[in-house]
Amino acid sequence: MKYRDLEFRQLGEGRKPEIVCWKVGANDEWFCYTLCWWDRDKEGYNLEFIGSRPFEYDDIGTLWPLLEYADKVLQAQFELEKKNES
Repeated sequence: MKYRDLEFRQLGEGRKPEIVCWKVGANDEWFCYTLCWWDRDKEGYNLEFIGSRPFEYDDIGTLWPLLEYADKVLQAQFELEKKNES
């Protein structure tokens, strides 16, 4: 899911679900960097910040709704995975 210059994504293949920030760099080429990701354990998904990047992001009002959305998606996913393991 994309929201303004942020994206929540789950790429699979051993990668953690993450929120990235998209920016325009040199030569008008787009690049992204990770603000945070979620790690899974036996109790669910846990949010981990990458250093202070989320605090350095310009608009917490943009980041917060995406954090809430991603957390709801991952917790629902965890519940389904838990039921399938039973």
